[in-house]
Amino acid sequence: MYDKLKIGRMLSDIEKEFSNLEKFNLNDKNISDTETLYATSMSMLSIITRMINIAEEIVVKNEWGMPSVYQELFSVLNKNGIIGKELADELSYLVKQRNVMAHYYFDVKPKDILSLKKKIYSVRQFAENVKSSILKDR
Repeated sequence: MYDKLKIGRMLSDIEKEFSNLEKFNLNDKNISDTETLYATSMSMLSIITRMINIAEEIVVKNEWGMPSVYQELFSVLNKNGIIGKELADELSYLVKQRNVMAHYYFDVKPKDILSLKKKIYSVRQFAENVKSSILKDR
């Protein structure tokens, strides 16, 4: 059985960070503002990390095996009907970019952060899928 309270807190964390992203409002005009760039990066890292945490919770609780890399969590969720293939691919891409940001941060360019910001909103679709399939009888 899922720890619905734990998943609910993680979903709440994701929404809080999306709210922060909107406040920071990174865009082409302020992309050279270091504070905004770093704050946006941190919020996106937090969103993607929480997304991974939720995916792990679902995979582990269902005993679907634990993939060797985080990106594969979303293929497992797709295979088991939690999310669609297109969304699984988008989320796997976000995880890959998170890893680049976390481990090779000095190689990441501001335009890469802005590009990732445009793609991160697919996490909201993931959150909706989790709410409707995992937390539906909460």
